[in-house]
Amino acid sequence: MPDSHIAVLEPHQDKLFSFARLGERWGCHPKVAAKRAVALGLPLVRINQRVVLVRLSDVLKAEEAASE
Repeated sequence: MPDSHIAVLEPHQDKLFSFARLGERWGCHPKVAAKRAVALGLPLVRINQRVVLVRLSDVLKAEEAASE
């Protein structure tokens, strides 16, 4: 059962973030954002050999866990 304070996104509302956009959100360079995403264990969505994205819902869960 999900906690009431964790933001839950429906699959049709979820967005995919590039590491550049994630870096903007976290206030760091995209390469640092990529390393942090991997360190946090965020599931990566690989589009092709070069394009790797993360789901906003996974980012929100990681941010919520980090703030506790």
